[in-house]
Amino acid sequence: MGLIVQGLPEIGIATREAMIACDNFDCFQETMLSIETIVPMYVIIAGTEENQGVVISKAELGADNIQYLDEEHWYIVQTNDDHFAGVCQERCQDAIAHMNAIGKDNISMSTLLDDVITQAHNLNVHTIYTTMSSPSDNIWQAYGFDSDTPYVK
Repeated sequence: MGLIVQGLPEIGIATREAMIACDNFDCFQETMLSIETIVPMYVIIAGTEENQGVVISKAELGADNIQYLDEEHWYIVQTNDDHFAGVCQERCQDAIAHMNAIGKDNISMSTLLDDVITQAHNLNVHTIYTTMSSPSDNIWQAYGFDSDTPYVK
């Protein structure tokens, strides 16, 4: 509560302000890196060009870790594990195994949903919804999950 009183923004407001101020990946990334927030979080940003992707692990007053897409790392898996600190538990390990099995040349929104996100242990009883987006293809999809259906678009 003290950080709110000090004037630090809630992440939704900070993100909205950054989206209004920026018209490209680099500006948005730099803005999100510079924002001091009230809680630690993961900020995941995708651009429209190749290798424009980053996962920023933020502490309240800065970034703890930054992972970029590049030629060697064609995907970044982010679960609720701080894998950069040596933690990659079951969900993280399964996602990596599924991504490697699909391969860069065969990945699509469909294979990502069907062969990674909805597979054990990535989809579990605690998963309420998932959003997927591809800025370069102008795609944004949200999926809700419940105990009776694998996923509902």
